[in-house]
Amino acid sequence: MFMVSEGCTAVSIHRRDPTTDRHGGFDLLRSRPGPVHPSLGDLVVPSSLRSTISIPNLVRTPDRHRPLQPRTPELKRSASLSLPDGNLALFANQRYVFIIFARRITLKMQFMLLFSRQGKLRLQKWYVPLSDSQKKKISREVIQMVLARKPKMCSFLEWRDLKIVYKRYASLYFCCAVEDQENELITLEIIHRYVELLDKYFGSVCELDIIFNFEKAYYILDEFILGGEAQETSKKIVLKAIEQADMLQEEAEAPRSVLEEIGLT
Repeated sequence: MFMVSEGCTAVSIHRRDPTTDRHGGFDLLRSRPGPVHPSLGDLVVPSSLRSTISIPNLVRTPDRHRPLQPRTPELKRSASLSLPDGNLALFANQRYVFIIFARRITLKMQFMLLFSRQGKLRLQKWYVPLSDSQKKKISREVIQMVLARKPKMCSFLEWRDLKIVYKRYASLYFCCAVEDQENELITLEIIHRYVELLDKYFGSVCELDIIFNFEKAYYILDEFILGGEAQETSKKIVLKAIEQADMLQEEAEAPRSVLEEIGLT
């Protein structure tokens, strides 16, 4: 059995025996995962990107045989190589060679804005250096542009050399600007994950929670996104870090005696 780790985007499987060389690969990011080579048989990959692959299933169906070409000796242990856009790992034994390429999926965000239906800015986070006048001008322009769009219109639009991705939750608009080559769907997922974090922390979050607890909203965002890139996608880890920060704040604000202040107790 062979385990595909989470985040792996492509796997290439090579089977080697004394007379034949069977090869194939599949893509875990396809909308309907399945084999792309006859040698893989009826392979099904769950959408969770974490599955157990059975070697007999990979070679169950007949495929084209060809003489085994001379090649370098097989590796007895795994090897890995770091590439600019991902990591390449190789696992080999006397019969099989597994080549796994895990692609790094990153998203470079320029800024994020939260504003109401009335155009009131509730939260803003900038990941590029801009002056205050530039920020005000951009915020005003983006807010007017998004509010002017109809509900059934697409949530993506081109603006200057960037893409604006937005989504409305109740009375709040969550709006992000990303570079032109970035994936809009990933941006929507990041927005939704941030809303889930807010909802989990506040409990059915609303606009008033953002207004009166804006420092918590900023702190949650900083735990989730740093420098315009998503740093931690696990809700449990982010909320645990926020809970620890709340505990430290409560300890710091708790009344202490004079002896405790000078460290004698």
